[in-house]
Amino acid sequence: MAIAATLLAAAVAPAQTFYQIGNSLTIDSNPEAIEAMAESVGLDVEGGFHIRTGSNLTQIWNAPGESYFATSEPHGRFRNALANYGWDHLVLQAFYNGEPLSGDVAQFQQFRDLARSNPASADAKLYVYAPWPLQDDWANYEQSAPEPNLVHRQQTFYQLVDQLNAAELQNEWMLIPVGDVFNEVRHRIARDGSFAGLSSVSDLYRDIIHAGPTGQFLAATTIFATIFQTSPVGLPVPRSTSDAWTTAQLSDAFALAAQQLVWDVVRAEWRTGLVPYGDANRDTVIDAYDLTAIRGAAGARSTVTADANSDGAVDLNDLDLWAQAFTSEVADFDANGIPGPEDYQRFVNDYAAVGAGATDLSGDGLVDAADYTIWRDAADLHQSADFNRDGVVTTADEALWRSERGWREVLPEDVNSDGVVDAADYTVWRDDFDRLAAQAAGQGVPEPRGVLLVALALGSLFGRAPLQR
Repeated sequence: MAIAATLLAAAVAPAQTFYQIGNSLTIDSNPEAIEAMAESVGLDVEGGFHIRTGSNLTQIWNAPGESYFATSEPHGRFRNALANYGWDHLVLQAFYNGEPLSGDVAQFQQFRDLARSNPASADAKLYVYAPWPLQDDWANYEQSAPEPNLVHRQQTFYQLVDQLNAAELQNEWMLIPVGDVFNEVRHRIARDGSFAGLSSVSDLYRDIIHAGPTGQFLAATTIFATIFQTSPVGLPVPRSTSDAWTTAQLSDAFALAAQQLVWDVVRAEWRTGLVPYGDANRDTVIDAYDLTAIRGAAGARSTVTADANSDGAVDLNDLDLWAQAFTSEVADFDANGIPGPEDYQRFVNDYAAVGAGATDLSGDGLVDAADYTIWRDAADLHQSADFNRDGVVTTADEALWRSERGWREVLPEDVNSDGVVDAADYTVWRDDFDRLAAQAAGQGVPEPRGVLLVALALGSLFGRAPLQR
């Protein structure tokens, strides 16, 4: 009997709890379905939530007694739930507010501090739930925000997580990239014509802002995969919960394709915490093998052709750069369509000349280094936008961009995701390795194998013998 009891205890995973705070876009993630997904892989999970529709975190914080939609029972509203219940995962929703991003950082920190003031939640993991934009605002999703305000754009969500982590000098905040998941569906439709029966990203919505059944499933699956660090691929669709999806709303075939897409996106984004920063070989460990991988791939770049900004993706940012180069003649003095050696030579010939001319690009009456900088930047832009490498930027390059739109290339060794493997990636690896080593310092001496590998890898990177002359 004692043996049986021991085996039973070993088979039951410890209970995990998660609490979500947000508006109707949070309830669109179907918290009950998230619990069902976790339970389908043997996890004992309890979820809770505080929902105030149409509100951002500042408005929710300032009206703690209001929850226009719902709260979970028996937890009640967020102040009671965070003070009197222990939570392993705290999920806070980002939402439009038009305020400087610094204010959002402070608001996320307030909720964190409230949760962690409860000793039972002292080690709660923290997440930024990054939802999707308005149905008609996808053209802006991959664009930089005109102001550093919280809007539903990819880079804004990244900046929010990065600023939260920079403030703490550690990577304690993680991203739940639901907007990126929707965006990947959009890219695959653009590339292939459809995705698992969907012909438009609009098929993920039920109105201008809220997710329909397919979008809700993507949101729930992304939260599950991120906070439980578990592949959702092949899990049964929750069909017995109070908000269960019917087979007419959500087919098993769509669910399987969606689960794989979610897992691809979550694993590719470092901010999810699934793959540690600096883990170049994707084995979930920061060690000298990652440094070896970075060193071996040094100089590697994304090979997609129409990727003007070399970020590993062909998207609207690249089209914007093409448009700038297409309409610019600033670097083409001889008007042959190619900013080349002849144009550079003309600039050299005119250097230090006084008086306005074609090479006086700054218009200050003198051809000098400032003009060269303008010329060089324009020439570099032209080269980046010449997708077919025929020397000129034409509509043929735009056509090539349209044919490749949605292509992505992920370089595992590009740990800072800037499209090139270089010294910056080594810096990310080093900082994360040092951080993890410091955390483990009180837990014993590192394995000799790991120390030796680091010494060898660093030696091979920086201690090479000088070239013979």
